[in-house]
This record gives sequence, C-alpha cells and structure tokens, in this order.
Amino acid sequence: MDVESKCSKKAIIKYTGAFIAWVIGSGFATGQEALQFFSSYGYLSYGVLLINFNYVQHSR
Repeated sequence: MDVESKCSKKAIIKYTGAFIAWVIGSGFATGQEALQFFSSYGYLSYGVLLINFNYVQHSR
C-alpha cells in the first residue's frame, strides 16, 4: 500500500484540527495562556482579564 491510499486530505485536515483544538483548549483551560497575554500589557490588563473571564463564565 502506498502512503496516499492511507492518508487523505480530509483525514489530515481532521486530525490537524483536532490537535489545534486540543492545544488551544488546554491553554485556555488553565488560564495560563490568557494570563501571559494580558499581563504583558501592564497592571491595567488585569482588570481586562477579570472582565474577560467573567464574560466567558456568564455567557455559557
């Protein structure tokens, strides 16, 4: 069997999307990624971070 018969473009896109979703989801689940992004802008960003977390929590 050659490689092309095992790997279709649809399968590659599906597994790539699942991996990206896993990486993004684990980053936001811990909050570490969001904290590093917002804290790089100084003390004012902590207020924006709290507003963002409240929005996400109440939008569910």
